[in-house]
Amino acid sequence: MNGGKGRKDKPAPYPCPLPERSTRTIQTEQSPNGVDSQPALKPTILGIETATDVCSAAVILGDRVWTRSLEGGRRHDAELLGMIDEVLRQSRQPRSGLAGVAVSSGPGSYTGLRIGVSVAKAIAEALSIPLISVPSLGAAALAGAEASPEDRIQPALLSAFPSRRGEVFAAAYRVGATDAEQVGDTLAGLPDFVLGALAEASIVPERVVGPAAARFDGLLPVTASACSAEAVARIGQVRLEAGDSVDAELFEPYYLKEFVAGVPTQSRFARLPF
Repeated sequence: MNGGKGRKDKPAPYPCPLPERSTRTIQTEQSPNGVDSQPALKPTILGIETATDVCSAAVILGDRVWTRSLEGGRRHDAELLGMIDEVLRQSRQPRSGLAGVAVSSGPGSYTGLRIGVSVAKAIAEALSIPLISVPSLGAAALAGAEASPEDRIQPALLSAFPSRRGEVFAAAYRVGATDAEQVGDTLAGLPDFVLGALAEASIVPERVVGPAAARFDGLLPVTASACSAEAVARIGQVRLEAGDSVDAELFEPYYLKEFVAGVPTQSRFARLPF
C-alpha cells in the first residue's frame, strides 16, 4: 500500500519507447469435460551471452525468438546494451513483460563475464525480476546440439571454451530439448588432461562442441559451434519455471581460474540506464 498521494513513478529504464505489442492466435486444448483451456505459455526471458568473443542478446516470447549477435572484436561493453534494446523493440515486448533475465555465468573470459553479469544484475534489480544463472558451457552444449541434432541421442557431449596457452575450459553434458544436464566436474587444462580426467570418472563423450572444439581435433569428433544467447534464454526458462534463481545483489560470475591481469578501478557499468 503506498497511500496514493505523492507517489512518483520510476523513470523508464530504457530511454527509447517500444512499439505496441502485436497479437497472435494461440491454439487451445480441450479438457475432457469439454471446457477449452489456454495452454500454459513459458515465461518471457531475456538472455545475455558474453562469456567468449561472441556478444549476444535474445528474447524468447512463447515459441518465438528474437536475437542479435556479434562475434569478434571483444566490443561487449560498447554493443551489449544496444543489442538488448533492439531485441526488445523487435519482439514488441514491454519491459514489464519480462519474467526474468538469464545470463551466461562462466567459465569464460573474465572481462566478458564481468560485463554480461553486471548488465544482467542491473536489469534484474531495476525491474524487480529474477536473475537466472546459466552455466556458459551448458548453454554452448545446447547450442552445439542444435547445430548437430543427432548429438541429442548421444550419452554425453563435451562442451569446450578456449583458455590460455592452448588450454580449455570443458565439461560433459547430456542435452535435452531445452536444457543441458552436466555430467561430472568442470575442468581446466590441455585437451589430453581433460579427456584423461573424464575417463577416470567413467565419462566417455561422443563428440565435442563449442568454440574450442577444434582443439580436440583427432581426439574426438568435432562440431564447431558458437555461443548463443538463445540457448542461455532457453535454459533460463527451464530454471525459472523450477524456481531456480540467484540473489542479484550477491551473485558473481564463475571464473574457474583467477584473473591474472589488472582490474580497472572503475567500470563503465557502475551506472547503467535501467
